[in-house]
Amino acid sequence: MINILAVIISVALTTLMGAAGVFYLGTAFTTSGPKVSALQVIEGLSQVDASWILYSNASYTTTLGIPGAAVPTMTGLAGTTDLISGNFLSAVPTAPSMSVAFTTATIPATVGAFNLDLSNPADPKAVTTAAGALQNGGIFIVLPISAASVCLAIAQAGGMVPATAVVPLVAANPAGFATAFNTVKFGCLQLPNPATTFMFGNVAATANDNNRYVAYYKY
Repeated sequence: MINILAVIISVALTTLMGAAGVFYLGTAFTTSGPKVSALQVIEGLSQVDASWILYSNASYTTTLGIPGAAVPTMTGLAGTTDLISGNFLSAVPTAPSMSVAFTTATIPATVGAFNLDLSNPADPKAVTTAAGALQNGGIFIVLPISAASVCLAIAQAGGMVPATAVVPLVAANPAGFATAFNTVKFGCLQLPNPATTFMFGNVAATANDNNRYVAYYKY
């Protein structure tokens, strides 16, 4: 039954996100260029979001963790707490080829994968602490410094910025990150230089993450 619900919810959400993209960005969203990559990111984030909702409804913990704490993963390596081995997600969505993860080796995902954010609320770097706006965490994927147009398309589709915007927003600190996502379900922001004031998924950003972009989908 859970598997059936996961499929229904995932299909419904991905369809909704695709429709939102076409509505905000026009038919070019479905043909070529950065808008296609943006749609891939949005669809992947929404699939993971649906599986995480089912995960939490099955009495698994979604409590924000302490630094280094294990969080629900999508790789099939975490036993009964895993989104895949628990049959909440059939497979990890395929990330666009231009996607990269944070450079820190301990991040709970492979390069180019979607990540769950349960960063420590007691740490001032954690994006889940500021103003309580992201207190329940979310799903994110880090895009490289060459992905400005993709990030902008994601932000436009989510309603974070108007369709007339020409550059993505820049989050100066975790408080600014949370404020930007306060009224939207998903969007994309540019990390500052240096980006070391941020923590996602219990992992602090490094100097190599300066000016990269973070697509985030609130849980």
